[in-house]
Amino acid sequence: MYTSKKTYLLLVLLAILAVNSLLAQSNVKIDSNKVWKSFVLQVGGGIGSYTTVVHIKPPALSGSVKRYSPVGTLRLLWYPSYRLRMGFETGYTDFYSYKVKNAGKEGSLHLSAVPLLLCFPCR
Repeated sequence: MYTSKKTYLLLVLLAILAVNSLLAQSNVKIDSNKVWKSFVLQVGGGIGSYTTVVHIKPPALSGSVKRYSPVGTLRLLWYPSYRLRMGFETGYTDFYSYKVKNAGKEGSLHLSAVPLLLCFPCR
């Protein structure tokens, strides 16, 4: 079986990205001997895409589907001087939206989510 150099390069790139994303969660280190209590606020953002085909819009109506949208996250972690550490994470993402026009009237639909997560990070 023949495998090209591009395939190997793609596999190496995916492995590097996977390790980088695993290490991104553990980059905040708090020395509990020096700090009695501390709060850590992490803010993140990017762009999200909804890759599934949207079949909701009626084909007879003219309109446009938007699948790319900005994504934001906010995480507040509490690092006390003892072992129990906890935090709260939330964010916002807009999966898809579309607008339709029919007989001079406009309509729109937005599918979005706001996750609410309780975190218990380890050291």
